[in-house]
Amino acid sequence: MNYPRLSSHGFFVLMLVAGGATAIAPGCASPYKNPGSQSLDGTGGANTTTPGTGVACPAGTEGCDCYGNGTCNTDLVCASQLCVNLSGLIGVSAGGTSGNGNGGAAGINGGNDSGPVTTGGAGITLGGTTATGGTSATVADTFWKTVTYSATGLPNPSNGNHNQGLNCIQCHVSGSSTGAPTWLFGGTVYKADGTTPAPNVQVGINDGTNLYTTYSATNGNIWLPASGTINWANAQVRIRDSNGELTMAGATPAATCNLCHSSTTYPRITAP
Repeated sequence: MNYPRLSSHGFFVLMLVAGGATAIAPGCASPYKNPGSQSLDGTGGANTTTPGTGVACPAGTEGCDCYGNGTCNTDLVCASQLCVNLSGLIGVSAGGTSGNGNGGAAGINGGNDSGPVTTGGAGITLGGTTATGGTSATVADTFWKTVTYSATGLPNPSNGNHNQGLNCIQCHVSGSSTGAPTWLFGGTVYKADGTTPAPNVQVGINDGTNLYTTYSATNGNIWLPASGTINWANAQVRIRDSNGELTMAGATPAATCNLCHSSTTYPRITAP
């Protein structure tokens, strides 16, 4: 856009906005008029020469158009597309030349998106084989000691002969007139119904010093030939078979098992 020059008594007033500063400039002593502008006397031209003078107004010089890139000759400033001389004005300095560099080249192409995949190493190996502990210590059985149970255990004779359920010791006692052998104890073991004989049941009597054991015969009878003396006051009695073990409790044991364990006084001796 072109602006008209205002002439009055050898001075002109220029309102310049540059870098935020407003300057009132004295008249520019230039022999040229701005091509394309109109003077107050109507003699201005629209081309590169001033009408009536034939003098050219070269771009970049004072009072003439700025160069196409918005600059002027040395010491001149391009303001509103006119080259003006602002030297001597207070607080105003010419701006630097506008930067006009080409942009950098396009970014460098990235590498191939699918690079080689590295396979991970083998997994961490766990610790060595777990140590196997030693065999647990066997707790000594204070009742049975080292005697073990046999599911086929039987006395001799294995059939038990006779008189099951009766008081064996009334005959099998030292000095008996019947001539029966002397036993340390005798009785009969039954199954849970209390009437069916239970064979292969192991009976043990421990008096705190000695352990006496035997098995029931096929008719359920139990006995042990005399070979010592049982301390009945300290004795404990247990029976066991393949199903488990039972302990006698509630009464002091005696050699005459069936005398007490009758159907009327105490229940019959039954297997586990």
